[in-house]
This record gives sequence, structure tokens and C-alpha cells, in this order.
Amino acid sequence: MAGAFVIQLKPGHQDRTEEGIRRRRVFIHWAGIGADAAKPGVEYDDLRRLIERAGLGKYELGQHANFLLRMGRGSHVFVPCEGERYVEGVVLSRHARYDAGLGHWREVRWLHGTRKLPRAGLPSELQRAMKLNRTCTQYHGPLSRRPGPKSGLPGGAGRDPRRQGGAGFKRDAAKRGAIEERAVAVASRYYQKRGYEVVKKGKPYDLLCRNGGPPLYVEVKGAAGKGKSVILTRGEVRHFCGCWPDTALFVVAGIRVSGRPPVGRGGRGRPICPWRPEGHRLRPTQYEYAVPVRPQSS
Repeated sequence: MAGAFVIQLKPGHQDRTEEGIRRRRVFIHWAGIGADAAKPGVEYDDLRRLIERAGLGKYELGQHANFLLRMGRGSHVFVPCEGERYVEGVVLSRHARYDAGLGHWREVRWLHGTRKLPRAGLPSELQRAMKLNRTCTQYHGPLSRRPGPKSGLPGGAGRDPRRQGGAGFKRDAAKRGAIEERAVAVASRYYQKRGYEVVKKGKPYDLLCRNGGPPLYVEVKGAAGKGKSVILTRGEVRHFCGCWPDTALFVVAGIRVSGRPPVGRGGRGRPICPWRPEGHRLRPTQYEYAVPVRPQSS
């Protein structure tokens, strides 16, 4: 993880903290060291000299060192509110910015609106670190709980519905696996009854079927619904466009899943042969993005 931080509140700055929460920003409120401290490439010694020049003390050095030099995009932050309660967020900006009179700030996304956590809702490692360091407390390492929408909110408010029950993603993966396994079994039996020798493969196709002639490459897709559309990988599209016409798509719809572990049952098979993924039937669902090496101009 990119680190977890607790912004300790300096007396007299509660109003600015609340303003930052409204503006989705996390502030360090001492403005005395200026914008130079937020420039990329600033190191600890540079920061120390700026703070000494401004006549500030070790408290400010500790705050700014953690906030400017160690906190980065992806860091989790806990910002104090009234009554020992905290708002939890994740940092979006890579570098700190500076506003004269307000101090340094970073853009942040609150993980569950502006609902406030009790101090007991913070990870225990952060609570221990807060006792040792009363400035901008930082912690790197494993946490007793993962920061996020399940952070001790009363009644489960703000909880990510995909994760309710603790193992939602695992159950979904097991269900998908059961559907795929059932679909392959239905397709294998279909071709075996027609005199094919069937070999299970996996990638970039599911079944290799032989009956004395050219091999038949079969892609199998299973669905709990009607199976009107299926997901294809780039490798599958490339392979079946290159192997046509010795190709087939076998869709098994209406698969029922039950039991623990999940087991697929039933399903209606529909072969399409010969088959190739025509371009006008393909719709992009995601893109691969090549990240630029250099900053982009505005």
C-alpha cells in the first residue's frame, strides 16, 4: 500500500479542516514556508532549511515532511473532525499544491462521503502510531483492517455492496467457474456423440475435436441467462479469425448453479459452425492504455 496517514489537528484550525472536507482536500495549514516546499524534487534537507528560515519548529518539520515527501497518490488519510472523529479518504494528487494563506493541500476522495469514524474505527496500527507521533502520523506496513468503505461505520453504512459477506468476489469466481465447467461438459458430450475425439485445452480455445479430417477448434461459453452475448479475449478473437473455417462457437445457456462448492447443472447447447468473430458484432468493453512516459501538456 502507499501508506496510511492521520492528520493531527493543530489548535485553532478546525474551520479550515472542515472547509477542506467540503472541498475534497486535505490541508496542512501552516503557510509560512511557501510554495517552494511543494515543488517536485524537494528533499528533507531542503524542507528543513525552508522551515528554519520561516522560524518554525520541529513540529512543523514533522508535519510537512510526512505530508509533502512521503504522502502520495493512493495514500489513505484520516482527517480529524470534532469529538475525536475522523473522515477517511484516499489521496488523488501526486504532488502537494500551495495556496497562500491556506497552506499546502492535496486532492482527496472521501471513501464514504463525509461520514465520520470514531477513533476506535481506525486501524489499530495507526492508533498506536498516533501515541508516538503527534504530528502528521504515517504508517507503512500491513494493517489490521484494509482502509475502505467497511471502516467501522455504524450499521454497515457506506459498505461496498460487492463485498458484503466478506467473500463476495470469491463466491462470484466460484460460480463463474461452475458455469464454465458445466458448459465445457455439455459441449464435450455433444461432439463425442457425433464421433469426435475431444481434447480439453483452455487457451486460446477450449476444445480440440478430431474425427479423421481437419481438427475443429471449439470455443465454449456458458451463461446462466439466455446467452445472447458472450465475452471474448483478444487472443480468442485472433485465433478464431486465423483458423476459420475449422472453427465453432458453442454457447450453453440457462445453466443453474447451486450448492457449496457451487455446481452447474442443466443448460441448453447451441453450436455455431463454422464461426469467426465478425467485426460488426464485437463491442469494446475495456481498453488497454499505454501510460505516457513524460507529462502531457495542457
